[in-house]
Amino acid sequence: MKLMRIATGSCSCVGLLGGSLGGGVGRLSGLHGLVLDSLISVRLMLPNTTIITASKTENEDIFWGIRGAGFNFGYVLNATYRIYDQIPNGLHLNADFKFPISQVQSYYERLDEIAKSQPKELSILTLFNYDADLNETIITANAVYAGPEAEGRAAVQFLLDQNPLVSNITTVPWNNLLDTVGFGFTGPAICMRGNRRSQWVIGVNRLDPDAYTTASGIFQDMITRYPATLDSSIDVQLLPTQGIIAVPDNETAYPWRSLIAHVLLEFKYTDAELDGIVDGYARMIRDVIVRTAGTAGLNVYVSYSHGDETLEEIYGEQKLGRLAKLKKRIDPEGLFDAYHALPTAYP
Repeated sequence: MKLMRIATGSCSCVGLLGGSLGGGVGRLSGLHGLVLDSLISVRLMLPNTTIITASKTENEDIFWGIRGAGFNFGYVLNATYRIYDQIPNGLHLNADFKFPISQVQSYYERLDEIAKSQPKELSILTLFNYDADLNETIITANAVYAGPEAEGRAAVQFLLDQNPLVSNITTVPWNNLLDTVGFGFTGPAICMRGNRRSQWVIGVNRLDPDAYTTASGIFQDMITRYPATLDSSIDVQLLPTQGIIAVPDNETAYPWRSLIAHVLLEFKYTDAELDGIVDGYARMIRDVIVRTAGTAGLNVYVSYSHGDETLEEIYGEQKLGRLAKLKKRIDPEGLFDAYHALPTAYP
């Protein structure tokens, strides 16, 4: 039997289809693009209860809008995806590291260099987080190489060269990655209910070491002053872009194909009285990162958004005119306005 795989996102909490509607960023994006790029068709119930099929050859305009703003147009009843051969034999090199936070400047200087020639098989996620075992704030890095082990070991050597406190290199089947990577930081525990969660994101086209050094200082100040936020993190998702940029920008409603990374600020705590304080720290960090992001203002991946962003920051000014016309035709009464509702006219 021939073994196959499907492009997936980067978090075990999110269903495949739900993630696809906003984009679907993941470790195989260098090979297969966004998860929505693997969509072949969807069966959709429109707001007027009509059931249609949308694809590149049927209801093409709706299929365009579904891929990037899909929560605005109806219920997706089912979907058909393209699948791919497992290479090599479904095994991926998984490399996890812990570094002292004092190395943040040199770490990001090297990461910025890697980003300029990142192999399509290599993804790198870097966190600032508090480590209970080490009793200190650290840099946690996870690198996954979707190719032969020897090539993967060569690709992650730059991380070993930076003298990590802890390292762990294994081979993992593709369907076990999300439970394994980063010492398990995207496994089932991340999906546990009960905490307050405040999520923010900045899309970037460059990694400025000074900015990330400053951001790490702000983060450390927050968790020191407010220990209830110790489970928080800053997660820089440097995912390969070759498969993403291979798809023409006008083919889908997704607006940010040129971004090289998404900087995800994830704040977890239990006391509602900290909401305003956490928001203040989040805005400080966001402002620091966006100033050196190499983008024209704030670019926001809709599935990682906080909720205070403008329509242009989420959907892109260049996409909003067409999206608004589609919204007016498909959902003029706004029945599907629960999540980042589109306008029916723009500008």
